[in-house]
Amino acid sequence: MLDKRVKRHVKARTHEFFAVTTPGLEDVCEAEIRCLGLDDVRPKAVPGGVVFSGKLPDLYTANLCLSTASRILMRIDSFEARDFPRLEKKIAEIPWELYLPADGQVSFKVSSHSSRLYHKDAVAQRIYGAISERMAGLMVVMAEDAEIDSDESGQTSDAPVQAVFARVYEDRFTVSLDSSGELLHRRGYHSLSGRAPLRETLAAAILRLAGYDGSMPLFDPLCGSGNFATEAAFIAKNMPCGMNRNFAFSRWPAFSASTFDHIKKTRLEQSTTFEAPQIISTDRDQKVLESLSRRLSGLGLDDAVFVGRADFLSLDPRRFTDEKGVVVLNPPYGKRMGTVESARTFLAEAGERLGKLWAGFGLGIITPHEDILAKMPWTHGLSVKHVFHGGLKVAVIFGRIPERNLREVRF
Repeated sequence: MLDKRVKRHVKARTHEFFAVTTPGLEDVCEAEIRCLGLDDVRPKAVPGGVVFSGKLPDLYTANLCLSTASRILMRIDSFEARDFPRLEKKIAEIPWELYLPADGQVSFKVSSHSSRLYHKDAVAQRIYGAISERMAGLMVVMAEDAEIDSDESGQTSDAPVQAVFARVYEDRFTVSLDSSGELLHRRGYHSLSGRAPLRETLAAAILRLAGYDGSMPLFDPLCGSGNFATEAAFIAKNMPCGMNRNFAFSRWPAFSASTFDHIKKTRLEQSTTFEAPQIISTDRDQKVLESLSRRLSGLGLDDAVFVGRADFLSLDPRRFTDEKGVVVLNPPYGKRMGTVESARTFLAEAGERLGKLWAGFGLGIITPHEDILAKMPWTHGLSVKHVFHGGLKVAVIFGRIPERNLREVRF
């Protein structure tokens, strides 16, 4: 009986999904969704993410392949509630047994703005009470216990906590279920201990903003944690970046293991191999390079990436290729390591070198010191987005380095 209800109300339905992304990068995520090859999902960028529609196989594909989304929510219900009795009634009417595993752990994450029900913990308690009346076997865990973002191992849990999101705005509730589990930047492999690690989703977005699509040379001359090189290799080889991790939807009653396995198998069969690497990843730290090489080999990405020791300030791209490609940099900030003065000095030297030796290349660079680059003549025509990285507001500067110097401009 339950299987029939799940098939009719969940599997057969077209759902609304919401891909959460870094504020300021919604358009990048929307463009990526459009390139997934899904039918009629109609993505639309909105503040904080991208709304799109589809069936459960589309959700599987999005979680498996999207490199710029942080998590993907599935909308369950929407209603108005100005008091707790109304809230409890509406939550109790939702057939939770069709969405949640009977013996799982569940957390509740509530945001409330301009609403009568503003106390988030009280709202979460009412939601849990209403759900537990339908599903006595559920175990509640606090939201902070369910969050494992501070664990930088990069690996994911075998039994993800199910997270129910309730957003309240002007007394209107939107109730969603997190399909991803742990945040999607956690690709399922160990993170490297490089300098100033860049979150994988942000690295992927910068690559795309810089114009990288896998068809041209890519230089990552300050590779550090290696996330630019790894994400670029996923793009170049057309491999799903989530192939090594687990997802919360795998424990849903509606989950079809055979459908998911088929999607994953098909995507992997579409991946390409390289006779010679097109991604050049360099650093001065030999230990970092050795760790990156091991990671790439373990993921089956090593054919796409050359890993070697070099100093960016003496690196000439013509040593590797005469083709104009893309260069991406995450230079020192002077916050966690070194000083702000040394970081600004390095960026000034790097900027001078970019304008001379890297003319014609696509560029993606992330820095809190955008004023340094704004003073340089070659920055004319570049674009900038401001995002938060590690709690710090930074600029992502991207575009094509002009073939010749132009007048000085400011961002």
